[in-house]
Amino acid sequence: MSTVLTGCQGEDQINELDWGETAETGTLEITPTDIQVNRDHDETVFWDVSESGQEVIIDLEIKNMSDSVVIMDRDFYYESFGVLHEEDVMEGEITVARMDLDIMPLPVYQDDLDEGASIETQIIVVVDEGELFSLAFDADGYSENESYEVSWAIE
Repeated sequence: MSTVLTGCQGEDQINELDWGETAETGTLEITPTDIQVNRDHDETVFWDVSESGQEVIIDLEIKNMSDSVVIMDRDFYYESFGVLHEEDVMEGEITVARMDLDIMPLPVYQDDLDEGASIETQIIVVVDEGELFSLAFDADGYSENESYEVSWAIE
C-alpha cells in the first residue's frame, strides 16, 4: 500500500490515485478499500434502484493524523466527498453525487474521530446509469469546479 501526500491545490494540480492508494491530506489518511456497484433492485442494499439507476457503495479507511478531533457528520461527508460520473442521458457532462445523511440516514460512522484514531466507513450514493469516473475528496469542502485535493479512479 502506498501513501501520497497532498495539500491545497489548484484546479490544474489534482492528485489522481489508483484505487487502494492512501492519500495523506495533512489531517487525514484516506484509503478507499472496496467498491460495490449495484444495478439490479435485487442486489441493492440501501436503495431500490430502477432500471436506470445504480447504487454505489465505497468502503473507506480513515485515520485522523491531526492533533485535534475531526467531526464526522453529515457536513463532513457531504462537503468533503463526491463521486464523479457521467449519466447516459447527459452524455459529455460530468456531475457529482454526494452522500446526504439528512435526506437518507445511512449506517455510516457519525461521531468524533479522535487524534490518531482510525475507522472504517462508507460513502453511499445513488446515480443514474452511466460511467463512474472517480471518488474525490477535499478537506476544505468539495466544489463543482473540480478543485479538490485528491481523487481515486474508479475502474
